[in-house]
Amino acid sequence: MAATAARQTRAAAADRRRIGAHCVPETKRIRSDLVRLRVTVSVVTALGDWPAAPILSTERLKLEPLQVDHAAELAPLFNDPDLHTFTGGTPATVAQLRATYSRQVVGHSTDLSQRWLNWIVRARTSGIAVGTVQATVRHHGGSGAELAWVIASAQRRHGYAHEAAAVMVDWLRSHGATNLTAHVHPDHEASMAVCRALALRPTNVTVDGEVHWTG
Repeated sequence: MAATAARQTRAAAADRRRIGAHCVPETKRIRSDLVRLRVTVSVVTALGDWPAAPILSTERLKLEPLQVDHAAELAPLFNDPDLHTFTGGTPATVAQLRATYSRQVVGHSTDLSQRWLNWIVRARTSGIAVGTVQATVRHHGGSGAELAWVIASAQRRHGYAHEAAAVMVDWLRSHGATNLTAHVHPDHEASMAVCRALALRPTNVTVDGEVHWTG
């Protein structure tokens, strides 16, 4: 009942806003539209200043910009139900990964409100893929980036997640990222350790069962 009442309240409020909009003089609506246009242009310009994902390196790892063809290499690596213990879902096929990567390599959302940066992580000595890292950049009066990482089960306990995420974070901050976030399941000890190593702090906010970390 409470949820139904809340929905009705929100719907009524939306109706009032729509009715009120029809009562606004034409000149005010035009000025309002121009303000929204200027805000949109400033956001697109800010995100447009972000370069494409470059090659990044650490002592042990090499981060290469993600390509669609990497799907054939990563699908077997990620064909592991354990990787979905905390995130849900099932391992993706090569075709499914290709479809996902085809969208990601575009580099931005359709409304240009997000910049997508994705890397495949390789061990420098062997050249084998060990995982991926990614950042989703948003602009809200300052650039913020949401971080994510996946390391293959067989390559865990080497500190690769922290090492790869740290060099990505350094690059993001060098280009003006002022607020970094991540969403981690409260039972995922390894990812929480990575967050702490990146100087992120847990908040009281939970989204889809994952704790919001920020720093």
